[in-house]
Amino acid sequence: MFNYNSKSPLGFVVSYFVDAMRAPKVEVYKDSKKEWRWHIKDSTGVTLGESSGSYDNLLDCEENIKEVTKALKSYFQRSV
Repeated sequence: MFNYNSKSPLGFVVSYFVDAMRAPKVEVYKDSKKEWRWHIKDSTGVTLGESSGSYDNLLDCEENIKEVTKALKSYFQRSV
């Protein structure tokens, strides 16, 4: 097991990446125009991505989330 001091610069970096590797959370919401949007946040609440537009219905919004998720999985699988 790797031990590190969380107050050292290396510890800070390790802590950040350990947190960042946790599963992100997708949130779907209605904006001020009552249209559907989504964003993805990491475990610390930092927004990693968001819909580029709004959707009239929830199903279209969810379909866009599926497409983005699929593209991200493909990208990270190729990067490893």
